[in-house]
Amino acid sequence: MNLMEWLVITLLAVWFAVTLVYQLFLQRLIPVAARWDLFRVVPSWHLYTHLPKGRRLRFRDRDAAGQVGAWRDLPLRCCDRAGHAWFNPDLFAADAIASHMEALSKALNQAPLPPERLVKTVGWQGVWRGVASQPMTEAVAARQFEVREWELTDPAGEAPVYISEFLPVRKGEA
Repeated sequence: MNLMEWLVITLLAVWFAVTLVYQLFLQRLIPVAARWDLFRVVPSWHLYTHLPKGRRLRFRDRDAAGQVGAWRDLPLRCCDRAGHAWFNPDLFAADAIASHMEALSKALNQAPLPPERLVKTVGWQGVWRGVASQPMTEAVAARQFEVREWELTDPAGEAPVYISEFLPVRKGEA
């Protein structure tokens, strides 16, 4: 065997090992994969051990005068276009926010976290960055977000999981 064959075999073996480890430790490695697996080359064969939940992220703005706007949904999926199977940076951002919403929901469901610890969680920071990066006018002084969740078997039972305080927005924060 020549060098190129060894290189291909080694690359496939490493990819297989990383995929296997990712499946075994999926819950712990989701934040790592969201940050480092930019091209989504490590597959996830997560078969649900519990009923999956649907999540929705909404936000609203408040101006300096205290006027509060209407809730708006943050779009978490984009349309399919040619070439998105190979490289899709828009979908990567949406997937990362969705993963952070899941981490935030799990942190809240596992134990009541003191607010100072909650703000430091990966899920909270990731969701806030996603919300803060949405377009805004110059008049926006603060932004609030909420994560809503429902059982996929019962979409009518939607309920808020977390509602943040109004958080000051600095222009260029995202």
